[in-house]
Amino acid sequence: MSLLLQERRFLAGRWLGMETPHDYRKFAEECRRLAKEAQDGEHRRALEQMAEAWLRLAREAQQKD
Repeated sequence: MSLLLQERRFLAGRWLGMETPHDYRKFAEECRRLAKEAQDGEHRRALEQMAEAWLRLAREAQQKD
């Protein structure tokens, strides 16, 4: 699921909060994909940082399982 779809779900008040480590990794992949397409270096770095945050969440969720 794309980050934009996730954002729409959140804004629509339907945030489930039940993401899995797999979901977090997919979000990270989406951030990395967007970072590759980013024209601005600052934007690219922000997306890479977001990807790292999603991967940290994936590791934390995996440890809880």
